[in-house]
Amino acid sequence: MSDIDLEGLWADFSAGRIARVADALGTTQERAIENVGNRLIKESDKLLVGVWRYSFDVLALACLVLLILIFFFVTRQSFPHGKSNQVVISLAGGVPKYHVITNKDVALQNVKTIDGSLGEVGRVLGHYAIEPIGQGMTVRSSQLSSGIISASAIQGRQVLELPIKGSHFNAREMPVGVSLYLSSKTADRKPALQSVVIRGAYILSCVSTKDSEWATIALSSQDANAIIELLGSSDIYVSENSP
Repeated sequence: MSDIDLEGLWADFSAGRIARVADALGTTQERAIENVGNRLIKESDKLLVGVWRYSFDVLALACLVLLILIFFFVTRQSFPHGKSNQVVISLAGGVPKYHVITNKDVALQNVKTIDGSLGEVGRVLGHYAIEPIGQGMTVRSSQLSSGIISASAIQGRQVLELPIKGSHFNAREMPVGVSLYLSSKTADRKPALQSVVIRGAYILSCVSTKDSEWATIALSSQDANAIIELLGSSDIYVSENSP
């Protein structure tokens, strides 16, 4: 491999016929590119020492070989380029926010690979959308909840955004099964309001501000109505359910 006939190989190499170069050298395509590249670099060193007027051309040639080598190997990697089988939304009209993804909602299609796209249907099932995803759109991991939940657990529920006290929930923990405790803000109110306990609620997302914490909570219609009647007069505390 040390004595490579560049003149005999250059026509195929410069034309991108790497397979023919590899056959001539009796090695793999990757090894052929490496060997020819090394030989060119050695030749460039000789030319630089002996004939300075060829320096620019030699350096340009060495850069060309390096770029070809980088391109050859990068295209073999699984970076977000080209096309591949990815999960896309197949449900007519797309999926709305907080919709739990099921087999009926998605399909594998050969589409352009994008950052965060998912190549297995099983990786999206049970997660809910944290933003609407249109029909035919490639599903990205950033559009889904971190955790999973049964579709029946929140199907038909009312989703309310409520101020909560005494708790902080991280996005990596969603969804979270909780109980809500509503306590009257005014202790001297007559007749005094009784504390209300609501169990079986789910926090779907949570946003913190400087002065408060707001949670998007899925509630049954009955529990949602009970809370609405007490909003403004009660503080809402959250207790995470034990496993």
